[in-house]
Amino acid sequence: MSKSGRRQDIDGLRAIAVGLVVAFHLGLPRAQAGYIGVDIFFVVSGFLITGILAAEADQKGTIKLGRFYARRIRRLVPAATLTIVAVLAATALLLSPLSWSLVAESSAAAGAYAANLYFAVQSDNYFAANVQDNPLLHFWSLAVEEQFYIVWPVLVLLASKFGATARLVTIGAVFVASLIHSIILTSSLTPWAYYSPLSRAWEFAAGGLLVLLLPAGVRGLNRIGREAMAWSGLGLIAASLILIQERTAFPGVAAIPTVLGTCLLIAAGIGAGSPLGRLLGLGPVQWLGAVSYSWYLWHWPFLVIGQIYLADERPVTRLLLVAASLVVAGITHHLVENPVRFAKRLTSADRPNWVLAGALLVLVLGSSLALTRSADSELATPELADLAVARDDIPALQGGGCNVPDIEFLLSECTLGPADATRSILIIGDSHAEMWTPILETLAEELDFRYTVHILGGCNALGLQAPVNAAACSEVQRQNLAVLEALQPDALIVSHFANNIRRFGETEWAEALARTLPNLTGGGANVGWIHDGPNMGLDPVECVASRGEEACTFSRAQVTDRANRMRQAEAELLADAGVLAFDPLDLMCNEEVCPLRSEEFFRYRDAHHITASFAVELAPNFRPFIEELLSPSAE
Repeated sequence: MSKSGRRQDIDGLRAIAVGLVVAFHLGLPRAQAGYIGVDIFFVVSGFLITGILAAEADQKGTIKLGRFYARRIRRLVPAATLTIVAVLAATALLLSPLSWSLVAESSAAAGAYAANLYFAVQSDNYFAANVQDNPLLHFWSLAVEEQFYIVWPVLVLLASKFGATARLVTIGAVFVASLIHSIILTSSLTPWAYYSPLSRAWEFAAGGLLVLLLPAGVRGLNRIGREAMAWSGLGLIAASLILIQERTAFPGVAAIPTVLGTCLLIAAGIGAGSPLGRLLGLGPVQWLGAVSYSWYLWHWPFLVIGQIYLADERPVTRLLLVAASLVVAGITHHLVENPVRFAKRLTSADRPNWVLAGALLVLVLGSSLALTRSADSELATPELADLAVARDDIPALQGGGCNVPDIEFLLSECTLGPADATRSILIIGDSHAEMWTPILETLAEELDFRYTVHILGGCNALGLQAPVNAAACSEVQRQNLAVLEALQPDALIVSHFANNIRRFGETEWAEALARTLPNLTGGGANVGWIHDGPNMGLDPVECVASRGEEACTFSRAQVTDRANRMRQAEAELLADAGVLAFDPLDLMCNEEVCPLRSEEFFRYRDAHHITASFAVELAPNFRPFIEELLSPSAE
């Protein structure tokens, strides 16, 4: 413990937590699970806040809720508001009006501490503007924490009225109920499990149980025992980084080692006399722990806005942006965070600083509204009108709710084309399969077929998926074969996002393909495989609006690398299985570049999805492929 009474091990934990999150956002090796830093923050918050509340309840027989909320407002709101307003200003100055409405909408949610609910809804809608490119995405965890701060004091106060045992039982019940809820929700609807305060409450409760049980938990342990406990906790956190893979459903069971490890490290209570305590007590580590809140606020907007504005995703650029955000975080901590937090005029009040909080919220909402109105005005100009149209130029069937795993609904509602057609096609895969469906719509009557869509955005057909989609994808993949058997189509079309190659690697992708192909080809349907198109890396719509078309048109080699890698990984297996493969790259690119525009419209609605209009333009070139696929003699 430091001379000021602060526990240096907890400040060191904060430094570890923010470092993991930043490393994850940077895409550093071995940091694919760096988002567990948020879970560390939740446990630490539960430990500190429950300890403060329980001590007050025991000493004074009550909890002054006004004083508690006043402290939280001073601690969190000023720096968060500064960040949100700065993001709005940077968006207006550095990004195109195409991004303004999205950022303004999310800033309002962030300012009201409802960002977790906002982004949960956005995550459910795969075709919404890319959530991962939102500079305020990280505010979801701050919203969860603030919702905890609102509810938890009241819960502790009410439970404390019946004594310390009742308080312990109450928090224990929250822990058990929330953990069960998290496990169930993670297995059924992962995005809500990730963002919901109900599925995260057990992590705060774990910290709360720890502070209530702490004296009994470590009494009698000698220095060696404490050191072993602390290193074991750190080891569990490190193990989580290795064991949690991109396909691991999270949080649920996968979050338990991180939470347990954090509890062990806190429970050990190591001081400056221990080896690990000395490491956590190093000056730079302590400083990073002190500015962790401000750095968490700033690092993600710097990364997102900086990369879009510079049109540069190189690792060195990302590192420089994060370094710049750390400088700004230090300034914010010393000039905003601490001065407001410890201002005598504010700390002397027992009532919540509603005037301060209200004024800052009005500032955020007013700035958001102003940016929204400016966006509406700018997007009406001829220079941006076609780009704004491209954003919403998606397959018509997506709006009809066809992205579901229910077989009966699909066969009755998502089977399209002429009702009297004599042939049928089933198309499966992820959103890159769905982006080709305007081609089927265009050719259906002419070639006499109906088509059924069985896809879910972010879910390929091979059993490989990121954790946020794991449960839903697994269900869709199980249903693929059932739909194939129920429909008995003449042809089956499969297509996937080539970025899967970067995520899983050629070997793992080929192994999954080899496992899946016999199931797809064994049903009697002719199988067609549409290789993926270009991946621009950066959003070409935003890029062109901000920087002009010339600066955003990259060489063919740059934007087709992943599609080529996937095609090479798949080619031999597809040929051996008698699958008819179609490569659209020569239709979409010339020898030098992949043009962003056709004569009448913009071709892309984001970095890797083509517009529905472009798909319709490509339809005549796909016709021989579809005809051969529907031919009885197709292999």
